[in-house]
Amino acid sequence: MSCTFAAPPGWMLTTAVRGYLRNADFIRDVVEPGGELPVAASIETDGGVLTADLAEAAEATAVLALTFRVYTPAAGATLEKEMFRKTYTRSLPLEQRDADAIAAAWNRELAEIADEFLADLRPLLMPAPASTPTPTP
Repeated sequence: MSCTFAAPPGWMLTTAVRGYLRNADFIRDVVEPGGELPVAASIETDGGVLTADLAEAAEATAVLALTFRVYTPAAGATLEKEMFRKTYTRSLPLEQRDADAIAAAWNRELAEIADEFLADLRPLLMPAPASTPTPTP
């Protein structure tokens, strides 16, 4: 069985990831690469695996793996620096061996990956406030 995508998978994943970032309560703006607005970090996503195993001998599964890289922006003579890299992988069993079931599983997997990535991203962009010394009586 082969699948034909309505749009290139990379474009669809990029659009979905931007949506998750825009909905995060700790991210103010999501801008396009090369924009003129200053950024606190740039994020690259690589869709390493987007597949479904439909072998008759095995349980049918949908697999999604994304690698996220977060960079501090270059400023003056300071070069861009990678501050985070992690690959997230999900695999869900398919109840049906059809395109609708595969797409639904990928969507659930993407939501889980986005939630985990945002939980990892929050402390990078929102460092814990400095503790204030407790006054001694």
